[in-house]
Amino acid sequence: LAAARVRADASLGEDAWQHRVLLPSFSLGPAPYPHPAQSEYELFGDAYNQHNHIQVTDLAQHQKGALWSKRPWQHSKNFQFDLTFRVGGHDGHMYGDGFALWLNSERGVGGNALGGPNHYKGVGVFFDTYKNDNFRGKRHPYVYAFVNDGTKDYETLSGPQIGNGCHIPFRLEKDVLEDIASATVARLTLVDNQLSVVMRPYGSVDWVQCFKFRIGASLPDRMYVGITAMTGDLIDRHQMLEIRGYTEIETDPYSYAHVNDITQMPDMWYAMRDSGDVAREFDDWEKSMMEDTEFDPIEEVDDYDYDPYDYEGGDYDEEEEEEEEEEEEEEEASVDRSGGKHESAKDRKIRERRERFEKSHGRRGRDDDDDDDGDDDDDDNDDRDKRPLHKRYTRAELQTISEIIEGTELGKKFKNAQAEQREKMNKMRQHLEADISEVTNKLTGLVRDIRRKEHNINSRLAALSKRLEVDLVAPLELEHKEAGRRWVMPFMVFLAILIGVGAFGYRKYKTFMKTHLL
Repeated sequence: LAAARVRADASLGEDAWQHRVLLPSFSLGPAPYPHPAQSEYELFGDAYNQHNHIQVTDLAQHQKGALWSKRPWQHSKNFQFDLTFRVGGHDGHMYGDGFALWLNSERGVGGNALGGPNHYKGVGVFFDTYKNDNFRGKRHPYVYAFVNDGTKDYETLSGPQIGNGCHIPFRLEKDVLEDIASATVARLTLVDNQLSVVMRPYGSVDWVQCFKFRIGASLPDRMYVGITAMTGDLIDRHQMLEIRGYTEIETDPYSYAHVNDITQMPDMWYAMRDSGDVAREFDDWEKSMMEDTEFDPIEEVDDYDYDPYDYEGGDYDEEEEEEEEEEEEEEEASVDRSGGKHESAKDRKIRERRERFEKSHGRRGRDDDDDDDGDDDDDDNDDRDKRPLHKRYTRAELQTISEIIEGTELGKKFKNAQAEQREKMNKMRQHLEADISEVTNKLTGLVRDIRRKEHNINSRLAALSKRLEVDLVAPLELEHKEAGRRWVMPFMVFLAILIGVGAFGYRKYKTFMKTHLL
């Protein structure tokens, strides 16, 4: 049961760790970023703002950049930071050096600790991309942390002091740094004196464990949050997209993160990134569906055919309406036979009602021009009777008419019925949105589980093939491709049916809304 709960938390993603308190004073991003005077972070060295990220270092040698919080962090017993970043842009095997995330007693201090101070009091989490001599036996990129009381020099760290880390292939092999999908999220957490880091590709719902250890020394009561990066003779781009600080953390990240199996890296990481791509595609599709079915109560006036003079008090007379329609049909037939122009019965009724309305309420505006068309412009051809009805009176006059109608018993009943219909439509829309969201979540989870199982099976087959010295993977890959082609068509048909049902429901919804004058 405990294992099932952990697995459920991992599949739920953010739901497993949503109980925490965001601190905006220690958060920055996403872009666009505020003006430096209003920002909670200050840039140092070679760091500068770009349109969608903060460039801490660029593709140039011997650069050092940093951003530090302007105020100290005072939650040293319980905290969590989510850092979204991108590193890469330089092809080949020679690149460096890396970047670091800090909680330090001082701010704005540079050095050789990946752009930060060599001696510091606090926590330094290092994302190292260049393998120095003291990292023998470690695969890079390598992520590790060291809690310092100010007495240790970063450049002398070795052995157990750096042995608590993990290998995460977060660095990009090519320059795709404008793509948000290429970003990585690192989560640093301190709960119950346990310091941990878990990571995931941007957009993925799955996290992978990196390290977790109990800190022996007490942290300073006041620490500044910082991000530093550096290049030496080797170069790399280090970009920060977003940082968010939280406190009152209730959930240990290791409870919902997958175990980091070094033998499955980097395949495991790439599979997580692929599952994130699939999840983003479904999210984009779901958002587009929701936007298409979004109810807009403000309709264009021209799309609503109404008669502002069609109110004389009393109840609606159905027989009179039918007589008017018969007269209109006779008038149209008479005009068709004679070939001439004649005032229709409907126009005549509107004109008579307008005349009665103007007689009791006065004419609109002033006729202070030189023509005799009843308006205040000089265009004799722009006769008021030829204008659309909703343009013959001002909004204030139409609002007055509307208030008069709403004050009647019939108007109140209509308003109540309109509210009831709108509530029904909202419930229908919410029900449709919930159904679509449930289906997309199930599809996303299904695809993610298939990719994970496929990756595990291929890894086991590769190991078995190596032992038996028999190529078992190639025939299965061929069979997998053929099977993939077989299930793609049914899946596309199902997706088309789902979209068709959504479109049909939306069309019925719009038709129903129009028939009820909403």
